[in-house]
Amino acid sequence: MWGKAMQAKLAIQNYFTSLEYQTLIALTSATSYGLSVSYQFNENLALEGGYVHIGKFSQSFDTSVCIGCTVAHSEEISAFKLAIIGLLPPANHFSLFGKLGLNFSRRSGTHQVILGPSQFSDNSGGLLIGFGAKYDINQSLSIRTQLETQGVKGEFRRVDTLSVGLIFQ
Repeated sequence: MWGKAMQAKLAIQNYFTSLEYQTLIALTSATSYGLSVSYQFNENLALEGGYVHIGKFSQSFDTSVCIGCTVAHSEEISAFKLAIIGLLPPANHFSLFGKLGLNFSRRSGTHQVILGPSQFSDNSGGLLIGFGAKYDINQSLSIRTQLETQGVKGEFRRVDTLSVGLIFQ
């Protein structure tokens, strides 16, 4: 069925980071939520826009810069997204899709470093790439799972999202 659709989703986010104070690659996860609205032009093409609260997370570690020093970081990220979705024709109520678009993210948080705490807040844009599958339960309701990766500014350079959502048409 072509036309308007709304999706509510709950997701697990994974964050990859490299901090300046010590070479560290960290995998952190948080639960997020979002709402998307899409318009399907035909069987193979749709446009989707939405908001996602990516999550709030923190991490801390001891640094080798000084004995007994701890570096801590806490931040919260949310984003607006706009993407073009390419769909393969459905077969037996099941279809695959890919998406390409942009995200506009907002980050805010605190750093606790050797010289004391500092706060930050910024906005940025990044590339959004994803793919997934959709199963049509009936003509009005579908379930969709997808994997998205999107760029964000700052220590967390990339956010990978695995999500499951319900689509209402």
